[in-house]
Amino acid sequence: MSKSKPLIYLLITVLSTSSCLSEITTMEKLRRDVREFVHEIEKNGIRQLIENVASGVVLITTISNSAEDDGRFYNSAVKNREKKHHYKYGVTSGVLISEDGVVVTTCKGIMNSDKIIVSLDSEKKNWKNDGKIHIGNDDYKAEIIKSIPELNLAFLKISPKSGVKLTHIKLGNDASLINGHKILKNEAAVIGKAKGENYVTFVKPANSSYKFGIAANGIEEMTYKKIKGKAVLLMRNHITGGIIAEYNGGAVIGSDGKLLGLVSYDVSGDFQCTEQNAIPVSIVKRGCRIAVPGLITPHMELGIDVVDLEEPISPSLMKVVVGAERLECIGVSVKSVELKSIADEAGIQAGDKILKLDSDVVQDAETFHNLINATIGKQNICLTILRGNKLIDLEIST
Repeated sequence: MSKSKPLIYLLITVLSTSSCLSEITTMEKLRRDVREFVHEIEKNGIRQLIENVASGVVLITTISNSAEDDGRFYNSAVKNREKKHHYKYGVTSGVLISEDGVVVTTCKGIMNSDKIIVSLDSEKKNWKNDGKIHIGNDDYKAEIIKSIPELNLAFLKISPKSGVKLTHIKLGNDASLINGHKILKNEAAVIGKAKGENYVTFVKPANSSYKFGIAANGIEEMTYKKIKGKAVLLMRNHITGGIIAEYNGGAVIGSDGKLLGLVSYDVSGDFQCTEQNAIPVSIVKRGCRIAVPGLITPHMELGIDVVDLEEPISPSLMKVVVGAERLECIGVSVKSVELKSIADEAGIQAGDKILKLDSDVVQDAETFHNLINATIGKQNICLTILRGNKLIDLEIST
């Protein structure tokens, strides 16, 4: 794929949404806005960011064996396959989150599927018009690890060829967004994999000669919201709009190249042309803990590395922390803090001593890791920290 492809698709996307944008009154003004937008992408590196991580976003083809072949693909996350016979083929995007082939997408995107094929890259292949799916070099049959409908997440597994480490996107951190901050113009991008027109195209299997491409977009503003009780990232872009079907299941990428969210169809029921929603990465991490518990280790989750204390805290301080309970030692020392991690955003510093997690005493590094693993489903935890001679309670959004 040439470097111009993402922006070519972006331009098509802009023009297709122009009828929704009441503030744009002429095609000339729209084209001018697009040129300015593309210039900004070029200038600040967002285009390069898109190209660097796009291979970690995949195209997912879903097949229902019992459905009638109506000769069309549907975007699965937009037009749900509510019954087995609803339609035969669906497409959506997904994100590779491990080098050994774990893919996360939305539950809606794979609903009622009998077969799932994950395509890693656009490649010209021979297509046989025999109504069958033929697996190519960059196509993999996928198995469902676990679907979590309450989070609208599904985790898939593909098996890479021997010795192949798949390009994947690391899970980022949305703690600053949860704490009320915003991501502003061109500090993030949305990436999906597109096959044909926005909603429907004539049937061509995942490995057909009909290439699929990158659907990419910059973000003008992104905030963390609760809509009907669900946590979402609300993204706005008044020029390119938000109703791009192929983004569903795709990646929201921060300027550090890490995953900030997974694009999902609107949960509010009041969808605006200039808005798109995403499942926050904190929710994706929660799903990982349930579906792929070994994928996120405790220090990766918070962004800290802890070790046992070299010297015990004083008996008087221990009494303050644990009361009458008698323990030989308590606490772990923070060896390092990852930049822009959850711990960094919360203000944890290297050298801090963590003594309690919620109401539980942290006796050593192993206890701390076990306590972190036991926080599945919790949105907030409280750490009691000793910094110098001062005890501090820090509440952290996980």
